[in-house]
Amino acid sequence: MTAVVLTFLCVLLLVPAMVFFVEVIAAMLPGDAPPTPVGNEPLRLAVLIPAHDEETTIARTLRSVAAQLSRTDRLLVVADNCSDQTEQI
Repeated sequence: MTAVVLTFLCVLLLVPAMVFFVEVIAAMLPGDAPPTPVGNEPLRLAVLIPAHDEETTIARTLRSVAAQLSRTDRLLVVADNCSDQTEQI
């Protein structure tokens, strides 16, 4: 009976370790090339920022992120059901 329990525990611990091992090996494989712009069109980027009751920090965060974006990029803030001024900011 003890051998069965120990075998079960070993298998239980082995499964996550094997999943991690496979993920590490997969990360080391060469991937696809990054997307390249078509013609003269620049690549576009969308930044999504979730916010909930962040009125004390959201303005500073938005300024910081916006300064790093190009004119074709988008900055989207999801502020739903806030109890402070986050949505207005």
